[in-house]
Amino acid sequence: MDSFLDELKNCKSVTDVVNLHARERSSIKPDDLSFSWHQISRLASRGNRELNGIGIEKSLILQALHDDTLSSIDSFGPKNIAAICHKLAKLEKKCQLNIGSDIWEALDRQIVSLADSFGAREISNITWALASSNRSSEDVWHTLDSITIRNAHKYNPQEISNTLWAYAKVGHSSPELFVRLAEVALTRIDEYNSQDISNTVWAYAKLGLSSPELFDKIAHVSLNKIDQFNSQGLAMTAWAYAKVGRPNPALYEKIAEETLRRVLEFNSQGLANIVWAFATAGHSSPVLFEKIAQVSLSRCHQLNS
Repeated sequence: MDSFLDELKNCKSVTDVVNLHARERSSIKPDDLSFSWHQISRLASRGNRELNGIGIEKSLILQALHDDTLSSIDSFGPKNIAAICHKLAKLEKKCQLNIGSDIWEALDRQIVSLADSFGAREISNITWALASSNRSSEDVWHTLDSITIRNAHKYNPQEISNTLWAYAKVGHSSPELFVRLAEVALTRIDEYNSQDISNTVWAYAKLGLSSPELFDKIAHVSLNKIDQFNSQGLAMTAWAYAKVGRPNPALYEKIAEETLRRVLEFNSQGLANIVWAFATAGHSSPVLFEKIAQVSLSRCHQLNS
């Protein structure tokens, strides 16, 4: 079936993928189905508009691929389960595509069944996918708790931060897991980029968990990376430190300077979060507050004009 995979790689549209699947349907294997979803996701991510705004219950464009995937899921190995979870979640997020609960429920069962066979990257991708698609089965998340704790030492910074973000996104609190990931993060904190940092501190704060040593270390390494944060990351980080009750004056000064420099990049929610964080932390920044007030008033006038 190498020729099938080669043809898949050359598909220029979702329709090409669907037509190829229809032509070769009788001989397709799990790897082929997995890569078919990968190609559809890739095409959608590159701006292909064929799937935008449709639901699988409203369109037959992916029905055959959907049905074949559903009927074959029990034969998929860990690599394919992780890959399909990741690609389906990307499709749902990118195209507002309703994949259907039947596939997700079948994937949930396979995740629990194959739990001990997943590698670190596969676990991280599954966790991100389930959170992105708002899958909150307690059985699945409890299973992910144990296998993530066992594999945490293998995680890179992005996998750690994505996992923490995912748990906070679905509201699944696992203090033991967060303690373990903090231990691993502390050994690699210098490798964290701005998004890893903001996702990490946001996740702890969102779930009401705290890791003082991790927060202090992150504050220290963030000082020299503050210009790499986007506006959302700055607001999330300021909010998180205030929420856990561990504001860092040096970090708040840097956030204030960067926010002043790029205040027009912030949306209204971001500015509100900055104000709340500084006020809650008791960190005075009159110049910053005055600038935010000016920008907010200007936007109100624009809306009323």
